[in-house]
Amino acid sequence: MCGICGEIALKRQGLDNRRVDQMLSKLLHRGPDAQQTAKFQHASLGHSRLSIIDLSSKANQPMESQDKNHCIVFNGEIYNYQALRKELISLGAKFITESDTEVLLHGYKIWGMDKLLDKCDGMWAFCLYDKKTHTTYLARDRFGEKPLFYTIINNILYFSSTLQSLMTCPIDKKLNESALIDYFHTLYIPTDTSIFKNVNKVLPAHYLKINETGIQTKPYWQLEYSTQTQSLDDALNGLKHHFQQAVSSRMIADVPVGAFLSGGLDSSMVVAQLTQHQQRPITFTMRAPGTHRDEGHYAKLVADKFQTKHIEIPLDPSCVSILPELIAQVGEPFADSSIIPAQFVCAEINKHVKVVLGGDGGDELFGGYRSVQYLQYLSKLKPYFLPFSVFLGQRSFQHGDSRWAKFKRMLIFAGNFEAYLSHEQLFGAPYLKSLFCEEFYQNAMTSYVHPNIRALKLGKAELPFQQRLLAGFYARLAGDFMVKVDSAAMFNSIEARNPFLSRGLVEFAVGLAPSFIHKNGHDKYLFKLFAKEHLPPAIIDRQKAGFSIPIQKWINDYWQANIKKTLSKSILIELGIISPKGMEALLDPKGLWGSKRATAIYLTFVL
Repeated sequence: MCGICGEIALKRQGLDNRRVDQMLSKLLHRGPDAQQTAKFQHASLGHSRLSIIDLSSKANQPMESQDKNHCIVFNGEIYNYQALRKELISLGAKFITESDTEVLLHGYKIWGMDKLLDKCDGMWAFCLYDKKTHTTYLARDRFGEKPLFYTIINNILYFSSTLQSLMTCPIDKKLNESALIDYFHTLYIPTDTSIFKNVNKVLPAHYLKINETGIQTKPYWQLEYSTQTQSLDDALNGLKHHFQQAVSSRMIADVPVGAFLSGGLDSSMVVAQLTQHQQRPITFTMRAPGTHRDEGHYAKLVADKFQTKHIEIPLDPSCVSILPELIAQVGEPFADSSIIPAQFVCAEINKHVKVVLGGDGGDELFGGYRSVQYLQYLSKLKPYFLPFSVFLGQRSFQHGDSRWAKFKRMLIFAGNFEAYLSHEQLFGAPYLKSLFCEEFYQNAMTSYVHPNIRALKLGKAELPFQQRLLAGFYARLAGDFMVKVDSAAMFNSIEARNPFLSRGLVEFAVGLAPSFIHKNGHDKYLFKLFAKEHLPPAIIDRQKAGFSIPIQKWINDYWQANIKKTLSKSILIELGIISPKGMEALLDPKGLWGSKRATAIYLTFVL
């Protein structure tokens, strides 16, 4: 796990090689163990290393091939690198390190980029520079676990793991209006755009090929849903095999490995599997004592059952003090409040281990969201609901997070699933029109497409509930959860790994029949059958709860003065983005925005 950056002269012009040093200086938290650069006539690469596999200095980066024709900087882990290494040795490759980085170098030389990426299981963002042909590749993993930003200025391409690092370059910081609308719909900036018009992100499961003829964006894999016919026993056995493989492969490291433990189903199952390979692993739980958000007692049930070395990290309202610095690391507007407890848990983890396993992705794989259940019902009853949806129309439409609001949206849009996904938003048009200045809002909404619809283009899914899961993968999971985990972990120089995002497990899960996702009113049906073999009923049967803090209570009781002070001087008003009346409404705890006005503090810290 590391930070990478660099600059590539697209027209083979000379470079100011000091730029890569400036970018690298903003990545030291991502890799405190070694920082190095490699500077060539038409390219400069920088790397900040967190040593996880092959701790020797021979595995430092930037790493050049033995013939000096290729150079790579790599952030992430290739979990099947040992098998790939053996295969490459059989094909004539000679290794001088035990690192997965060198596997990428040899793999590219022998297989080419497409075949190499197809063979890899892991998380990655890397730049590989072919000096002989002056061709550069920027590649990102299948699910957007690792970030990779880039921009082009005066025929020089700059890239970095973080936007904060990239901003040391002379970027035109022109606001991306539609991305700001995305933010107020979702509370994050999606993975296919950025807050600045002239900054891009490499898409998940894609790579860029860059040479003097231009820049090509190429997909190398696609998430494809199907409904395979298989017995319950076969499906359960397949799940056991792939899940065990996913966890064991993510334990490979030359440093100690621990685990997040929220007390929820997914992280508890990761811990259950981890203990089959490691005696008394360390588990970490965030607690919010005295609030309904405290899940410590569930986590302790699991920790006691598997006899882990369990560490609890209590939170209190003073945790907001870290927020400006943490959000600066994200680099973009971000209002998932669970980044705060994630950061505090990671700060404690840093004292004990360098690698931690988590449970992100389980709900997206196995249907842990209530909307998936509703969509399965509506698919069967669609002919009956169509007249009802036409009758209701937009007159009865309502936004919100309540179960009734969500179900009502599905009734209204029963005949148009894309319309349903497009209206899955925190704040609708009436709210946004009251917040933004009119000219800004009209410009932002020109040709606007909701992130959920854009996410559907990154995969293939036919059934509505599968499309819901697909949108979840490439909208919220990649744009929100992976950003939260990567930012909080790397802020504290630790590596977070996600077994649920194993390629084999994902490709198995997306072929499951609908009845294995939801059956007889039970969500995650197949996965819960598997979990019953390992976990107490209290963990399996409990109501789903997100990893969060009592954000609204703390805003009302502790942070009110700070919010008003910050927003009263907001640059967003000066720039003609938010209207003065809109800001007044945002600050009114009983006004139009209600409990969701918490978004404002995160937005303002960034902009």
